[in-house]
Amino acid sequence: MIEKFLKQTEYTSHQDFTENYRIEVPENFNFAYDIIDEWAKTHPDKRAICWTNDRGKHHDVTPS
Repeated sequence: MIEKFLKQTEYTSHQDFTENYRIEVPENFNFAYDIIDEWAKTHPDKRAICWTNDRGKHHDVTPS
């Protein structure tokens, strides 16, 4: 999925990384659709999102 947002995903050195790491965010980017929905489609057996609050409550959301 990361390939959708990075022109380059492998680097030969730290210098190569610092010179070429660029995140390409589409103008109509929507985190829920572009990340969570895509994660659910490609990894249906994994947790899609983890919700917590400052009182210690925790809830995992999975596609299945």
